[in-house]
Amino acid sequence: MYFILEKYLTPGSPGFSQFFDKRYNKIDSSLLLLTNAVSKDKFNLDYLTDLFYKLDVDKQKSIQMIPNNIADLLSPIVLAFWIR
Repeated sequence: MYFILEKYLTPGSPGFSQFFDKRYNKIDSSLLLLTNAVSKDKFNLDYLTDLFYKLDVDKQKSIQMIPNNIADLLSPIVLAFWIR
């Protein structure tokens, strides 16, 4: 994801943080990508939305999903952070 959004990120992005979740007694990590304001057409948000969400017509709700081409979207660095 980082490499898809890289040209739209603000200086200092990405940010990485960790916090202790006492509900599960573990440390959770978060990667924050801050983007510049750009037009929807230029950024192609519909493409990204269509990759990771599908509409459940019965519930009128978007369901998050893993795209079939996820391997094409992940670099070794992203994968290392994800499975860490």
